[in-house]
Amino acid sequence: MKLGSLKATTVRKVLFLGLFLVIALATGGFYLGLQTIRELAVSVTQTAEDATASGQQIEQLRALQTQLAQTRTLVEKADKISVPATGYQSQALNDLSKYAATAGITLTGTDFPQGDNSAEPVRRVKVGISKPVSYTKFLYFLELVESNLPNMQLEGISISRPDAPSADMVNVEDITIKVLTK
Repeated sequence: MKLGSLKATTVRKVLFLGLFLVIALATGGFYLGLQTIRELAVSVTQTAEDATASGQQIEQLRALQTQLAQTRTLVEKADKISVPATGYQSQALNDLSKYAATAGITLTGTDFPQGDNSAEPVRRVKVGISKPVSYTKFLYFLELVESNLPNMQLEGISISRPDAPSADMVNVEDITIKVLTK
């Protein structure tokens, strides 16, 4: 075909065919580009969700770490509530002596009865206190004993007025204290 011999209808057909091909290629390219953008959007959304979830997990882990630190203190304190049955005497003697000195009273003796049932998690100690003793100081001593770790509880007590009563002085017979053991 020569250029001069092209007819208008042929040129029009070629131009329509070219225009159709350009429109078809543009539509196909647009569709492929749209698909690629959708895939990227899904990927970005998933990455953003993962980042958010990861951030939440980090916060949860930090909260758990804080909770474990608080729990650790409670566990340590709970462990101090009782003392091993084999070493309770020295622990009780040290604590009672320290509390007596703090309260300003004098201990006259301690006795650890041998008849304690070894199956029980409780041991007893009898404590003698000098007579007469200030009632206020004695109450302070009892408060220190009751708030002790390992746990000690007053089991028996007998208080009376001295023969020559004065101010807040009292006579205290030997007191029995229970010591919680493991």
